[in-house]
Formats: sequence, C-alpha cells, structure tokens
Amino acid sequence: MINGERVKLVRELLGLTQIEFAQRVGLSQAMVAQVERGGRQPSQDVVAAISLKTGFPVSFFRQGEPPTFPAENLLFRASARMSARQRAQARSYGVLTFEVITRLARRLELGPVRLRRLSRDPITGARATRERLGLEASGPVQRLVRSIERSGVFVVILPVELAGRDAFSAWVGDEHLMPTIMLSGGRPGDRFRWSVAHELGHLVMHRGAIGRDAELEAEADLFASEFLLPEASLREEITPPVTLSSVAALKPRWGVSIQALIRRAVSLKLITDRQYRFLFEQLAARGWRLSEPENLAIPVESPRALTRMSELLYVTPIDVPSMASDLSLPARALHELLVAQGGKVPEHTTDETVGRQTNNLRSITDTPARRMFADR
Repeated sequence: MINGERVKLVRELLGLTQIEFAQRVGLSQAMVAQVERGGRQPSQDVVAAISLKTGFPVSFFRQGEPPTFPAENLLFRASARMSARQRAQARSYGVLTFEVITRLARRLELGPVRLRRLSRDPITGARATRERLGLEASGPVQRLVRSIERSGVFVVILPVELAGRDAFSAWVGDEHLMPTIMLSGGRPGDRFRWSVAHELGHLVMHRGAIGRDAELEAEADLFASEFLLPEASLREEITPPVTLSSVAALKPRWGVSIQALIRRAVSLKLITDRQYRFLFEQLAARGWRLSEPENLAIPVESPRALTRMSELLYVTPIDVPSMASDLSLPARALHELLVAQGGKVPEHTTDETVGRQTNNLRSITDTPARRMFADR
C-alpha cells in the first residue's frame, strides 16, 4: 500500500496540478485525486511509474503520514505575490525538510528548546529574546544563525529560490513544539540575516496570533530592527553629519543592508524625512537600491544543525547515498539540500541517483526546478 498524502506531497513539491501530474505518470486526473485521498490503491505498475517519473523511491510512498506542517501556520507569512500553488510548494519543501530533521533527531540526543513565546510588543519581545539567547543587550549579533540554533530553532536554507518570499517559519511537529525557519536560497547575506531575524520575530510573537498580514509583517520587521539594530546602540553610532558614506561604513559591523540602516535611522528620528529621501536618492543614483557595493557584502551564514546531525550519523564527508537510502529519499534531492547548508559532501559520486551537483539555484516556480528530483 502507498500513502496518498505522500503522493500529494511530491506532486505539490514538483509544482504540478493534478492534471499535470496525471499526464506525467500516465493516469487520469480522477485516479490521482482518488489516490491522494486514500480512496484507491494503485497497481504496482502505477506505483513504479510514479516512482520513475518523480525520482522518489517506492519506499518513500509506502511510509506513514508525513510530519505535521500545517499550511495555516504559514499563511500569514506568505507574500501576497505567492499563488496558492507556490504556497503549497513552499509548504511541501518544509514538510520534506522537517521530516529529514525529525528522523535524524530521533537517533541523537538534542538539547531542549529554549525559545519561548514572549510579548506581542516587538520592542519588548526583541530585547527579551536577546537576553534569552544569551546575547548582549547592545551591539551587533555576530553569529546570528548559531545563536538561534543553540536555542533549539532549526534553521534551514532551501536549495531553491522561493518566488516572492525570502523565508517562512512555524512551530511544527505533532504538538507544534519545534520552531523552524526555512529560508530561500540565492539571497545576499544582509538580506538573509534580516529574514532570519524577521522570522524569529514571528516565532516569538505570533504563535497562534490573529491579525492582518500587513500588521503581522510590520511587527516582525520592527522586531528584527530592534533585535539586529538596538536603539541604544544606533543612537550612539549614527551621529551628525549623516551621509551615505557614514551609513555605508556601518554595514559590515552590523551585518544589515545600507537601506535597513537608513530606515532604522529615520524610524528613530536620527535623521529627518528630508534626509531619508535624499539618502535614498543617492542610493538610486549609484545603483545601490538593487545591488549594494560588493566590497561591503555580508557573507551568508551557514546553518549547522542539519549538517552536524548528518555528519554525526553519516561521517564526514557525508555519505549521501546511504543517508538517502535510510530516509527513502532521492539522493540528488538530499545532496542539494546538504550542499545548500554548506555541508561537506563529495563533489563527485558514482551513485547515478545523485547526478551532477547543482550550483545555480533556481526559482521554485520554474520548470527546471522540478528536475532536482527527476530528469525524466
């Protein structure tokens, strides 16, 4: 027997409608719908075709229910630009990645989750979270991802670019006790750090919260501002005369974009609205609105939790074929997930299911992104 939820998971992961999926595996749309609902079991030949055309082993579909990763936990974090299909695809990546995490975690002894829901007020929440993570009340957060992972949060970079969204997060698992942040690949380091802090704000403030998307996003941004750029510190460092050069010089120290520093300065009334507009005019004139200077680039921090678990269980460099076999996953998909975390995996392998290592991250909505799982 196969699990219909897992068939649906793979279909959504590939970004396919039921009709498109049916055409790929040689079934009718009605048959696909029945299989996904659990109302009908396909023949062994059909199961083999599904495995062949998706790249997922038959053993993947014969497992029990996938882990709990409810879409409703993600909806208020989803950009209005994301379609229902894109949201489903992002959720499917979350489910698959979270299943990898939980299955590895069962074989290891992990520390307790220290992150807690705190005040809904962004400023109070940010300051309390700094204290809870053992960070100084002021000054830059030097190792943001590591500090968050030590609190029990799983941070994972997806091996694709999410269309219209930098990241999403949720308290997941059977009892919603595991905080997880999933991030789009292909983002610069300053934007990456802001996304991590923004999603941390959601985890701290919005567990079960009710509110409008715009309101919740604004609160998460204010949390990120105070968490990464504490008011007391910025008041000491942004002093007259405020110029584009003086603000840009702060970027390497604080690990955020020049634009974020300018927005924080105006929100704290360290500069006037007129100065704010002038600074952004200068940014635009230099072409820095879209791409800030390369010499000021912030490195992307590599999450360690998933990679470390994999190394403990499957040596270093990670034995991807063995790990994929144990997890009933396509070796190529697992390979790319580990590469995205900065994991030490062999660059070449004789396992044909891994194939070539993909270095160019692709849009989650592009047809080539589907080839991560099957070039068939």
